[in-house]
Amino acid sequence: MAAQPESEWIQGGQWTSDFFVNHSLESPRKWLDKVSGDKAVILTDDTGHNHWANSRALQLMGIDSSTADPAGGKIGRDVSTGEPNGILEEAFSLVELATPAWTLEQYIRGAAYAVDQANRYGVTGMKDASASALEAEAFYKIDQDRGLTVHVALALYSESQDNINALNMDEFVELRNQFRSAHVHPDFVKLFLDGVPTASRTAAMLAPYLPTHEGEEDYYGPMHLEPEQLASTVAQLDKLGFTVKIHAAGDRSVRAALDAIEYARKTNGDSGLRHELAHAGYIDERDIPRFAALNAVADFSPYIWFPSPIMDSIKGALGERGQYYWPTRDLIDSNAPMLAGSDWPSAVPDMNPWRGMEALVTRRDPQGDYPGVLWEEQAISLEEAVKIYTFDGARALKLDSVTGSVAVGKSADLIVLQDNIFEIPASRISDTRVSMTFFEGELVYSAP
Repeated sequence: MAAQPESEWIQGGQWTSDFFVNHSLESPRKWLDKVSGDKAVILTDDTGHNHWANSRALQLMGIDSSTADPAGGKIGRDVSTGEPNGILEEAFSLVELATPAWTLEQYIRGAAYAVDQANRYGVTGMKDASASALEAEAFYKIDQDRGLTVHVALALYSESQDNINALNMDEFVELRNQFRSAHVHPDFVKLFLDGVPTASRTAAMLAPYLPTHEGEEDYYGPMHLEPEQLASTVAQLDKLGFTVKIHAAGDRSVRAALDAIEYARKTNGDSGLRHELAHAGYIDERDIPRFAALNAVADFSPYIWFPSPIMDSIKGALGERGQYYWPTRDLIDSNAPMLAGSDWPSAVPDMNPWRGMEALVTRRDPQGDYPGVLWEEQAISLEEAVKIYTFDGARALKLDSVTGSVAVGKSADLIVLQDNIFEIPASRISDTRVSMTFFEGELVYSAP
């Protein structure tokens, strides 16, 4: 703070999902006030869905005792006064409208860094799962100026999605037309249906969460959109040729998302678009066959979901059923389309795919920092994990005819590894290092 006296905001993180379970603070807002001076401070938790703000930040965001909760979210309040206590759950719209926006130049630097990191880890195709107009423009400008060294798909996101009735479909069409290039593919749209099943209890579940105090009524978690709104929106986007990526972490949201895709199929016919359910970790067994039947993609982030502090928070909120998370084996056996991502930079420090690949195979913490195994029966083979990360990933980018496998006529997107991952113990997959990355036949990364 002393080094940047002109700065008004301090943004950072991450506080763990169970921070306020383990540390009883009478007022999180006042606790931050004691150490923040005259700066506005806002911190993000380890899921990227919840924020912790001091009084100055709340003031700049226009949040006071009369401010209504955002759709699907919650403003934490002091029990005695009703004043905001500094905890904001699923309040992206309130935060993003008030905090300083990045410039296009900053987005270009960020996009260039992301591309460099991707090549370093052997990634030649990636999807920005929630791309603003400026993010789309940044990738487009890099491709126009010097050429991207990775295929970039964009799941377009609009702040107007916080009021789904005001969603402007023409805006998505315009962005798709404006920022398409040889390596930028803006053919996707992101919708948020719920939050996360941690201590914040913001994922929408079919069965109630464990109560936070005695006598509490059953609580199932909120959905950001009503099922009818979601179904209508997905059908409209499907008709316009957009693949929809729906954030659906709880089993109730998963069901609503599948219902929406089914509605789109009945309304438009089978468009062939493979709509995606992001973080679909909790799935009722009756809904597992529906993924294959609807050609809907189960989009996992195995980099995150293994024994860890986040999983402890989830088990604390859901109890015994919390451990039945991420049914990979059941989905594969049902022929469900699959997809794996990192959720970087939202919830993890990098996009290293090898940790996620190891977690798919072992169901254990790839770093070995946290003991135990998460629902071991759902482990898959390394061959299956590699297919998810290569061909299935390319298919999710709509580029499986171009990349994702080695075949005559396809782009020479290739990597060379220091070890043969099929000849080392599964517990060492996360240590994999990339020696060289080739994109369209050109060397774009070489290990020092």
